[in-house]
Parts: sequence; structure tokens; C-alpha cells
Amino acid sequence: MMNTKIVYVLVSDESDYYYEQVMLSIRSLIYYNPDARIEVLVDNATFTNLIGNREAIKQYADVIEVDTPAGYDKMRRSRYLKTNMRNLVAGDFLFLDCDTVVCESIEEIDKLDVNLGMVADLNGPLLLDEEYTVSKGIKAGFPDFTGKPYYNSGVIFVKDTDMNMLFFSSWYENYLKSESHGVFNDQPALCQTNVEFGYIISEIPGIWNCQFKMKGFPYLKKAKILHYYANNGNSELPFHIKEVFDRVKRLGDVDEHIIHLLKKPRTVFYSLLDMNPDKAFDYLSSDTISLFYAHPLLFRLVSKVLSFN
Repeated sequence: MMNTKIVYVLVSDESDYYYEQVMLSIRSLIYYNPDARIEVLVDNATFTNLIGNREAIKQYADVIEVDTPAGYDKMRRSRYLKTNMRNLVAGDFLFLDCDTVVCESIEEIDKLDVNLGMVADLNGPLLLDEEYTVSKGIKAGFPDFTGKPYYNSGVIFVKDTDMNMLFFSSWYENYLKSESHGVFNDQPALCQTNVEFGYIISEIPGIWNCQFKMKGFPYLKKAKILHYYANNGNSELPFHIKEVFDRVKRLGDVDEHIIHLLKKPRTVFYSLLDMNPDKAFDYLSSDTISLFYAHPLLFRLVSKVLSFN
């Protein structure tokens, strides 16, 4: 049994898909780590609307209601919870963004010999050289980050230490500065806080946060956690991902068909995530799809054989 608890931040209502994303992540986590202790930090409004179909999350996790500053919209409430979570959670924890899927047992996290650990942003070089990200940090009111270690905040390992508590408090203060300059991403503030604290973040292997849509494909085969960037800045979700989320939204939970996707996250679920419109058309126009309709017995046989691979 893992001693490290798993923590999520959820700010959601019926108009978005964040609840559905976190349910996918939680169910994948439990599939491979049935004894995992899970806490979900939510704001008051989210806690109030976890009713009806949206109550299922309470079967799998302790839902912790947190007061957030008055007048904050959903994004700012989410940032508040994330940048303050070290002071809201007891014990060591591993934070996972909602748009993650766990691929195997992660009990090795207990053996990770770091106080504060993250993976390089985009699974690229740790030392920042990307012009757009550098310019975003400058816009946020911080010095030039060129050559500074730049981490992705989608997966964070956090020991229960006084230093980490101070770090997260400073991260929130730097985020407020960033926000005042119109930059609402939490990572520039994270980078600045790491600089101010003398670079206390330790880099952990990319398999703990495989950002395969970016530069993380080499980590896919051994990935422990996939970070699939559900929206990635786009206003519209790909139709096949939206179908999965809509199914969870209707049911309030993950059913056996979606569990099948989560059983093979590096192949079956990855294929779904990686299917762009051209690939989807190739699939729909292929002869193999006729097996599903014209030869259902043969289709089930082939599917069963593939399930052993």
C-alpha cells in the first residue's frame, strides 16, 4: 500500500468536462492501485453541485471543501487551490492534473528520494530555451527565464516539509503577480518561485508525466502517468474524446467500456487520444470496420485475441 496519497484539484460545474476527466483519472489510478488514498480539493460551488450523477466521485475519494476568495471565477479558484494545496493537505502527496491517466502501479513513488519533484515541461529540455514561454514569463512580470529549469505542474510530488509549505505560499503570491499582468498559467510563477528558493525542485523521470502530445513520445512505452492535455488551448474537443466524456457525464461514472480503454492506456487509450480527423477517416473507411457490423462473431474473436497482447 502506498503511503503517499494522491491529490486532485477539481473546480467544475455541469457546463464543463473537468469532473469527467478527473473520474477517468481516478478510475485508472484505482485500477492499478486499488489501495490508493485519494483526496480531491474542491471549492464551495463545486462541492455544492456534486449531487445526482456527480456524486459518484465520493465513492472513490475524500472530497475536501475549501473556501476560496470571493469573486473568483472557475479558473482562478482552480489556481488558488493548486498553488495552496501543500497548506491544505496533510502528509506527503502526489498531485495529478485532471487530464491524466495512470498506466500501472505507482507505489514506487514512496521511494522517490526528493522533497519536491516534477518533470520538465513538454518532456523537452529542462533548461528553458523556448521563445514563446520565455516571453510569457516576461509578460507575467518576471525576469528572463532563458536557461532556467522549467517544469510542468501537471504532476507534482510533494513531501510534507516546512520548506514546501513556504514554497507553495510564495507560488501563490507569484501567481497573483502573474495574474495581475494578464498571465493565468501557473507555470511562470512556479519557475520564478523555484528561482527565488534556490532551485529546490528536483527533476524526476519523464515517465511520471508523459506529455506525449508534446515531446514525450519516447516515454510512452514505460509511462506511469499519461498527461494528455485534454483541451490544449482549443475551444473544441476532438469528437472521439468528447464522446468518452459525454458517456461519463451521462452515467456520472466510468463503465466497463471505458474501463477497457483504461486497461491499456499506452495502446488502446493512447490510440483514441492520438486519432486526428485524418486517422479517424482512414479507420472509418477501412475494410476492418466491416467486421464489427457484418461479421460480429469474427470481430469478437479478433478482439479477444488482441486482448491477450
